[in-house]
Amino acid sequence: VTTGTSSTTFSPNGTCTREQIVTFLYRAASLNGTPSYTPKEMNFSDVQDPSKYYYEPILWAYSQDITTGISKTEFDVGNTCIRAMIVTLLKRYDEMR
Repeated sequence: VTTGTSSTTFSPNGTCTREQIVTFLYRAASLNGTPSYTPKEMNFSDVQDPSKYYYEPILWAYSQDITTGISKTEFDVGNTCIRAMIVTLLKRYDEMR
């Protein structure tokens, strides 16, 4: 589900961004193969590059109603995911399964 913050560190006291948390959930859902879903049109201005590691996980989470972003046009890439957001994402992920 995670590989750490580099090839030699894990950073247990570091913060996690919103895209990292969604990527963890996507990877957990992928443990038995890539999760199938029907992509929805995603209009997040900060999630436009399909080559980014978080693009597919965010598209998956958005399509599964696990995340709605912080607005209709912004996911909030690069910002810290606070506990309340993590709990909400986990609850929605659990409901999706």
